[in-house]
Amino acid sequence: MLIISHRGNFDGPSEEFENKPEQIEKIIEEYGFSVEIDLWHVNNNLFLGHDKPTHKIEKEFLEKYSKFLWIHCKNYSAIDF
Repeated sequence: MLIISHRGNFDGPSEEFENKPEQIEKIIEEYGFSVEIDLWHVNNNLFLGHDKPTHKIEKEFLEKYSKFLWIHCKNYSAIDF
């Protein structure tokens, strides 16, 4: 069975933790779950965030956890990336 955490949530919705890189790392590393993330690509930078680009990440973050991520591209530039 594959368990997918929605935006890094573990025990119900929590805007405080959603799409935060630290929370996503915790869910993957401590629980072994996959995570659906919301990805933005703006001005050649990568961000996580549901309604807007909020948490800046590096390409290496995506590469490191690529086997565990389900990526929801939030803008066309993220799709092209």
